[in-house]
Amino acid sequence: MTTLVYVLNQMVVKTYMDMDQDSEEEKQQYLGLALHLASEFFLRNPNKDVRLLVACCLADIFRIYAPEAPYTSHDKLKVLVMGKSSVSDLSEHVFDLIQELFAIDPMLLTSVMPQLEFKLKSNDGEERLAVVRLLAKLFGAKDSELASQNRPLWQCFLGRFNDIHVPVRLECVKFASHCLMNHPDLAKDLTEYLKVRSHDPEEAIRHDVIVTIINAGKKDLNLVNDQLLGFVRERTLDKRVGR
Repeated sequence: MTTLVYVLNQMVVKTYMDMDQDSEEEKQQYLGLALHLASEFFLRNPNKDVRLLVACCLADIFRIYAPEAPYTSHDKLKVLVMGKSSVSDLSEHVFDLIQELFAIDPMLLTSVMPQLEFKLKSNDGEERLAVVRLLAKLFGAKDSELASQNRPLWQCFLGRFNDIHVPVRLECVKFASHCLMNHPDLAKDLTEYLKVRSHDPEEAIRHDVIVTIINAGKKDLNLVNDQLLGFVRERTLDKRVGR
């Protein structure tokens, strides 16, 4: 996680160094990022190189937003005392930062994506789950082109549909509904994995596969191909046989 934080901060340092005081639109766009950097997680990071990069960022932030720093109001000051302690909380904080950067410009994360791919293969099920949740937001975002721009990461993400950890498989299936609606061009990729999960040993996952398909069909029947409809018919027949 420290390596990921370090790479992110290197990119952020360059971003703030290149900003001018007159860039009102950019200042507003990067405000959320400035608040993230002022949290305990970054200010008291155990890695001194990370702390140094954050200090450089904050120096530029005070320069850019002068005479009013972005840490003046009561709500914004709360960010400064948001101490994070558990590993999952720390990961969540870093992932929030990644989302901020992705919303600003996905190209800012070019050097970070390989590390996310690596973390998708972590031996820790909870860490894989956290990364799957993050990537589900990035891949599923309405205007996201991440799946086409980074096929290796997309394929690695799809592999988590077959994860040994039940919550990871469930998260992937839930993502599919959102993704089908925003990115119907990815239906072919998703269909093969939903087919396998429609026979998952866990009832909750089999159920969510059907819910995913039905929800997408309710929005637009064109989003659901014949194979996906076939899963629903098959599931319906199974229920009848079981009665």
